[in-house]
Amino acid sequence: MQPARFLLGCHSDELPVPLMFARLHHLSHHAAWRRQLEMLLESAGEGIYGIDLSGRCIFINRVGAELLGYEPDEVLGRQMHYLIHHSHGDGTRMPVEHCRIFKAFKEGCSCRVEDEVLWRRDGSAFPAEYASYPIHDGEQVVGAVVTFTDITERKRTEAALHAARAELERRVAERTAELSATHRELRQAHDGLLRLSAHLSTRCARRSAPTSPVRSTTTSAPRSPPCSSSSTGCASA
Repeated sequence: MQPARFLLGCHSDELPVPLMFARLHHLSHHAAWRRQLEMLLESAGEGIYGIDLSGRCIFINRVGAELLGYEPDEVLGRQMHYLIHHSHGDGTRMPVEHCRIFKAFKEGCSCRVEDEVLWRRDGSAFPAEYASYPIHDGEQVVGAVVTFTDITERKRTEAALHAARAELERRVAERTAELSATHRELRQAHDGLLRLSAHLSTRCARRSAPTSPVRSTTTSAPRSPPCSSSSTGCASA
């Protein structure tokens, strides 16, 4: 296991030590202190690296280097934006002035991001959550410390949950539409039964009503009075 690597000192193949690590360089001669710092960085479960105001890597822990597909020594002194943060997830270039890591320490404020990707040595990208914290020397910002981690599994889980929720909402919408249609059909059937019941009730009421006696409209001829024997108009047979 390689310990965290630091760019300390002014060797011919290294960049000058920035102001932010002047004290670290001075204290690095104390082996016990440096060992404690290495143990602190290696105990972290996420990648950690430091950059100066030019964006060059000053230190990186083993976890961070492995996440990026490098050995720690291969990262020291490299411009981190162009090394691991040069493009968006769709492959389009990200100008350094749009880089939130860069803007965070340039503006002296911290940021936490979880909707971007970082790029590995082999050219593949992974969704990352990262945070950038400016380092102050008094009132002056002299660099930044960046922590990052691979959130591929989290994104996959979130995508699965989103898909499951969308499927559930789709099924609920379909079932709601089916129930609404069934309700309309039942309502129509109920209204039809009400109309039929009213019609039958009307017919039954008409049949059960009492009928009035029918008067004859035929007039009988006036009956002649009976003839008597004394009547002059009647003749005997």
